[in-house]
Amino acid sequence: MNPTANSDIHEAVVDAISARPYTHRQDVDAGIVAVVTVEADMRFLNATLRSLLTQSVLPGVIVIADATGLTTRSVQTSFEVIHSPAGPAMEVPQAKQVSVQVVRAKGARSFGDAVSKALAAADLDSSTRAVWMLHDDSRPSDNWCLERLLEAWRNASGAGILGCKQCDWGGTQLHDVGMYAGNHAVHSLVVDGEPDQEQYDGRQDVFAVSLAGALVPLSQLRRLKGINHWFTTYSESVDFCRRVCLSGRRVVIVPQAEIAHRRARYE
Repeated sequence: MNPTANSDIHEAVVDAISARPYTHRQDVDAGIVAVVTVEADMRFLNATLRSLLTQSVLPGVIVIADATGLTTRSVQTSFEVIHSPAGPAMEVPQAKQVSVQVVRAKGARSFGDAVSKALAAADLDSSTRAVWMLHDDSRPSDNWCLERLLEAWRNASGAGILGCKQCDWGGTQLHDVGMYAGNHAVHSLVVDGEPDQEQYDGRQDVFAVSLAGALVPLSQLRRLKGINHWFTTYSESVDFCRRVCLSGRRVVIVPQAEIAHRRARYE
């Protein structure tokens, strides 16, 4: 065990990589970096990492932002994915690499601040196009969450942020499916806890989405100078989406991309 790493996070990463199913159906998008923020409560980290590593499209870089202070230097590992498209193989498929990095995010004042610290500390190259942001207790509900976000981004090139449907940890009850502005406040128009019967799956453009599970183009993140941690974890998503709207970009909800969010700190 590397003495510069948080042993609990290291163990969770090793377990998740070991449990990853061997399949040629997974692909890798080298331009996507996933950032998973972690605090002292790690009860849900294993499940989140396992869900992340079973995505049909994997991010090229996975960054674990350790806000506990136990990681003193960045630690890296990697694994290979060999994608074989359906149908007759016309050539030998090439291995694609996924980098997994545990970086220091000590002193982060909010979720967005931890993401910013992680991006500054991570080993990224110029190919990075977008950031996929996850809490340690917000896991993709199925294996196609990132793929559906990327598909929606291709069809909505003017999007400055793409958010996910937010459900409970079991993935059956709704928290929200985007938010709207009205009467000097922001409203989700979803009754928290109502059954998910796909009744809101026609939504697309909204005023705000949750940052948990959101896909943000890196150019947009830089243009707006990041997420303002002054608003804290519970309000910074609304502020960031407001600034996206003011910049002339779209805030898009992708109901087909679902996040199971335990909301451990909120509850």
